[in-house]
Amino acid sequence: MAYVINPGAILQVTLDFTVNGQLNMALFHYVFQTGTAIADGKAAALDFISKIEVADELVPRFLDCISDEVLDLKVRAQWIWPARFRFVPSPTPPAAGGSLNAPLPSNVAAAITKYAETADRHGLGTLHIGGVPVTFVQDSLITVGGLIAYDALGDKMSSVYVLTTGQAMAPVLYRRGNPALSPVIIEANPQSTSRVSRRRTVGVGA
Repeated sequence: MAYVINPGAILQVTLDFTVNGQLNMALFHYVFQTGTAIADGKAAALDFISKIEVADELVPRFLDCISDEVLDLKVRAQWIWPARFRFVPSPTPPAAGGSLNAPLPSNVAAAITKYAETADRHGLGTLHIGGVPVTFVQDSLITVGGLIAYDALGDKMSSVYVLTTGQAMAPVLYRRGNPALSPVIIEANPQSTSRVSRRRTVGVGA
């Protein structure tokens, strides 16, 4: 049954994949910024997925940032605010990473910093990306090749996508405490150093 989505609603896009038995998830959020009400929320979510899976858009650029030994990247979208609806999986089969190199250990990540217009704590966020190819890090620094890949992804992280039915979807820094005030992302840039993340491993991997 179709459900209506009104302006101001937020769509969450999840990219998940496994590195050395560890689940990795990357979350992206978009606000329904302009346009008339969406008559079919599920169809709109599928349409949005199709937009970001096109060559040189968000998903292919993300795949360029991870090892080709990652074989199971899956994409799904879900309207999460002001009402939460069931997630919509991509009809495309799971994808493989695009870098022809082995991944570093699963707790090693690269970071892309996201910026809103406001210079306060709500106007700044970071995306951590696992599955880092070994050639992307040297002496804890991101190599030139890695910076090129992460920078290209950062460009897409600040892109506005327009649905086939005309609604504009703008990327935001999601504020869980007050989603209506989630600021729009205007820029996203990779950090020059790699990160080592602490992970909970109970029930996730070996």
